[in-house]
Amino acid sequence: MLLALAILILALVAINSLVDLGSQQGAHARAATRGTRLAQAKMAEVEAGVVSLTSSTDGEFDGDDVGWRYSVTPESSG
Repeated sequence: MLLALAILILALVAINSLVDLGSQQGAHARAATRGTRLAQAKMAEVEAGVVSLTSSTDGEFDGDDVGWRYSVTPESSG
């Protein structure tokens, strides 16, 4: 009985650490996806002419995306 209980406890500890690792990786994937989405949206604004390309532009996103920053630096293409 004690051996079975020890095996059960070890299995629960292992499963708990795997769940924690999975949660951390999920949060990382969500942040990477959100950053990519924000970068694509800002690039669309640059292409549409909403953001000026005369000099470097830095800023922060607003609304739900507060805390995310961007920087746009124009470079010649040739």
